[in-house]
Formats: sequence, structure tokens, C-alpha cells
Amino acid sequence: GYDFWYQPRHNVMVSTEWAAPNVFKDGFNPAHVEAGLYGSRIFVWDWQRHEIIQTLQMKDGLIPLEIRFLHDPTATQGFVGCALSSNIQRFYKNEVTLTPAFHPTPNTQPLSPFPSEPCFQIFLGGSIVRGGSVQVLEDQELPCQPEPLVVKGKRIPGGPQMIQLSLDGKRLYATSSLYSTWDKQFYPDLIREGSVMLQIDVDTVNGGLKLNPNFLVDFGKEPRGPALAHELRYPGGDCSSDIWI
Repeated sequence: GYDFWYQPRHNVMVSTEWAAPNVFKDGFNPAHVEAGLYGSRIFVWDWQRHEIIQTLQMKDGLIPLEIRFLHDPTATQGFVGCALSSNIQRFYKNEVTLTPAFHPTPNTQPLSPFPSEPCFQIFLGGSIVRGGSVQVLEDQELPCQPEPLVVKGKRIPGGPQMIQLSLDGKRLYATSSLYSTWDKQFYPDLIREGSVMLQIDVDTVNGGLKLNPNFLVDFGKEPRGPALAHELRYPGGDCSSDIWI
């Protein structure tokens, strides 16, 4: 089991699966994916009876993690972010549809939540920055690898992991740690320096995302640090966690 979300107006809860702790606790091994030791299903539960009523099987190699319904009081559909694939799966009441990460999907026009919105892109570090350990051979969206991120004079190690959006939708916060053993494997600098929290300003009128250059929470400077920050929450929730009961 990994994540879950619920839609009480339709008497359902959906949950995802990651892997047993013995699989992921010592780091990521691609052979474990081939062996089927990582999850690949979404489970639909009867909210009142606490019973599984439907199982949605993802495509090979996709590990469904964070899952949410649309921000709509009557929604019967939502999104699930999938590890290893850099995409988001769109789930409906009776099916799952592959959706490239954060892009509109014209082939699902009747149910698409993004029928005419542009796509915005922002890099907060990551493994494909220029001078890093990964060399990008071809990218249809980028002319070159992005530059390393520097905020308030600090080069940011790691990449974005968990996010939280303010109630007015104008401030998006991101932390940079996933799981300590995986951080050590993919971003060793993160273990030495600790993680950070960054702020992205969202233009809710004209559209667009922009990093706030004056906001930085450096968990590497904690008294018992360096610390690795993962989940973040607003008191009472953010604008994506309202369940509309």
C-alpha cells in the first residue's frame, strides 16, 4: 500500500501500491521491477463496506503512487503520478488512460480537465541539469539541458519531490527529498547537504510559473541536520485536499 484518496459522494476510495519495505528500503534495483516486486495497480474500495470492488491494472513498468480525484464535488475521475515513467495516468470510473506529464489530452476531450490550458514548465534541479551525471541525448521539448538551480547563493541538490499549493492557488511549495536510501543512491549531495523547500509563484490570471528567488528553507542547517524534508502540509489542508463532503 502507498497512497489513497476518497470520494464520499460516490462511496469510493482509491488506493495505490508501491512495494514491500524489504524491496525498497535498501535502494532502488531495476531488477525488482522486472521481477514484479513493485506495485502496478489501483484499487477501488467500497467506502462504507471497506471492501475492494474493482482493480485497475497499469501498463508494464508503471508504479502508481500519489493519487487524487479532480477538484470537483461530483468527480468520478482523477490522476495518479507514476514512478519510473515520468507520466501521469488519468483514471475514470471504469478505465485508465495514459497522459503525458502535465499535458492536455485532446483524445479525452469529453472528460479532459485541461481543454484549452497551456503547459508550463519549470526546473527545480533534478538529474538532467547541465554538468550532472545524466547526459540527455534527445529531448523534443528542450534545446539543451537546464542549468543547475541556484537560490540565494546556494546550489540546490536533488530535485522536487512533494508539493503543496496554497489555498488561493498562487504559491506552490516543493521539498526535495524522496526517501533517504534512494536520495543517497540518486543524489548523494542531498545526504551531505540536506534538502530544501522552495516556492514557485503561480500566475493565476495570465498563467505561468516562476521560482521565487527570495524564498529558501535550508534543512541542511537544522541543529541536528542535515535533515531530509519530504511531506509538507498547510494547517487544514491545501486547495487540492478539499474533499467536498
